Amino acid sequence: MVEKGRQVRKLAAIMFTDMVGYSALTQKNELLAIQMLEEHHGILRPLFPKYDGREIETVGDAFFVEFSSALEAVRCAVVMQESLFKRNSDNPDKERIRIRIGIHPGDVVYHGEKQLKNIQMPVAIYAVLMVEHRSFSISHSCYASRHMSLLTELRRAHYR
Repeated sequence: MVEKGRQVRKLAAIMFTDMVGYSALTQKNELLAIQMLEEHHGILRPLFPKYDGREIETVGDAFFVEFSSALEAVRCAVVMQESLFKRNSDNPDKERIRIRIGIHPGDVVYHGEKQLKNIQMPVAIYAVLMVEHRSFSISHSCYASRHMSLLTELRRAHYR
């Protein structure tokens, strides 16, 4: 436990997710958008703790999640995309949940038990903007920090 009034920094892998087409869907069919968002949350939220992830914040269709390591964040991202792929195979195209995921390591600042900010969140968000749906992006520093372990994990995901 952190002493009252004391700030602590810790290195973590930050994941940012974005539901592809959610804003446009809310304009076309708000009820369907809300139903899909609830299902999206129901599928993804239980996965985070399985990979030592902690939800920092949810803003609409986006999650910010903190992981203890980049490797666990990548493992979670793979399972997230696989879970949605399975879910989507039984649904028509307009009802498919597609997400983009960005992962980046960085300092998280805490004040007591409350997380104050993550100065690396913009990098994770930018990583998401660079990828297509059904995939994820890891920043160069994330890749460099865990090069061999991440390569092995990504190869396993490719052959599933």
